[in-house]
Amino acid sequence: MNETLNVKIGIAIGILGVSLIIIIGGLELSGLMIFLSFWGWIGIKFYHIKTETWIGLLLFKVPLNLMFNPFFLLLLIKSWTMVKYKDQLEELDKKLQKT
Repeated sequence: MNETLNVKIGIAIGILGVSLIIIIGGLELSGLMIFLSFWGWIGIKFYHIKTETWIGLLLFKVPLNLMFNPFFLLLLIKSWTMVKYKDQLEELDKKLQKT
């Protein structure tokens, strides 16, 4: 599929979803959905902030992400459990960068 067709299909699905929310729940439910979608979008943007040090991560990124995206805690726990595989992950990363 070409990119233009994907965009058109995505817009059509979005319009259909919003109209179904308005039909079923009225404007109150649609306002809540818009708010939660915007809040989640902000959380995604904060998740992708790059920090260079652990202090920046702990003092800046983690509190912002927990405030805007409570599911970030699950991702944080997952990343902490991956620390024991750090050497293997770095080796894999080096292989991927060579390619």
